[in-house]
Amino acid sequence: MKVKTAAILTMSVGGFLLLAACAFFFGLLPSQETPVIPTQTSSIPYPDVPRVDPEAAVTAMNAGSAVFIDVRGEPFYSQGHIPGALSITQDEVPMKIGNLDRSKWIILYCT
Repeated sequence: MKVKTAAILTMSVGGFLLLAACAFFFGLLPSQETPVIPTQTSSIPYPDVPRVDPEAAVTAMNAGSAVFIDVRGEPFYSQGHIPGALSITQDEVPMKIGNLDRSKWIILYCT
C-alpha cells in the first residue's frame, strides 16, 4: 500500500504546480513555513511559483494534516488517485473550497 501511495504521489509531482498556483490564488497555504522545492531552471513552467516538497506532502498526508484535491476530473480520478483524495475539478474549486477544513494543508494536484 505504501509503495502504491508513493508511486501515485511521485506521478503527481507535476500537479503540484497547479497546487501552488491555486493555493496562492485562493490563499490556502498554511501560515507556517511551507517546504518548497527551489526552482533551478527557467525551463520549468511558471518558475516563480514555489513547488511543494513531495516528502513534506507525504508526511502531512500520513499525519492527517493535509487534504489532497484531485482537480483532473473523470475519468482520470477513476484511473488512479492519491488514496483519500477528493475529486473536485478545477472549475469546481472556487465553489467547494469553503467546505474544506481550512486548518489542514489543502493540496491540489493534477498530472
